[in-house]
Amino acid sequence: SVSRGPKKHKNRSESEIICRGPDLLLKATDETSSDGEFLLRKTELTKRGEVVVLSVFWDEAAHHLVVEKANNGLFYLKEFCFENISDLVRYHHQTRVSVYKSGIKLFSWVVREEWQLYHEQINLGKKLGNGEFGEVFQGMFSVGIFTNDVEVAVKTMKGSKVTADE
Repeated sequence: SVSRGPKKHKNRSESEIICRGPDLLLKATDETSSDGEFLLRKTELTKRGEVVVLSVFWDEAAHHLVVEKANNGLFYLKEFCFENISDLVRYHHQTRVSVYKSGIKLFSWVVREEWQLYHEQINLGKKLGNGEFGEVFQGMFSVGIFTNDVEVAVKTMKGSKVTADE
C-alpha cells in the first residue's frame, strides 16, 4: 500500500532536479560512481510515452526506476506519495528511506555539467537514418533567446530497458 508522505518543502524546483534526456546517464553508470548517486531524467517508453525515471547507482550497477503517478495525481516510487516529484526525491534523499525493495537509497545528486544541454534546447526534425544503436535526425539547437538557432544532426541512442518493476 502507498501512503502520503510529508508536506512540500521549498528548495529545488521541478525543473532544477529533472535532467531532460539521458545526458547524465553515463555518469550514473560509470565506474567512478558510488552507491546512492542519482539523477532524474525524462525518457520515452514505447508503451507509456514520456515518463520521469530515477537512475540510481547501487551495488555496482545503475538501476532505473519509473516515477509512478497514482490516480489521485500524487507521485510515488515504492511506498510514499507526494504532490510533486521534487518532494518525493527530497524525502528519500533526506530521510534515507529506500526507494526500492532491494534497499536502494539516495545519497548524492549527480550534478549537471555546464556543457550539458537541456532536452528543450533541441527540436528534432525529420529522421535521416538509423543504425544498431539509435537513430539520426535533422534538428535545430536553440543556444539562447538572443541568438539564432543552429541546424544540427542529432543522434538518439536506444536506451536500456526500464520497467515499472525494476
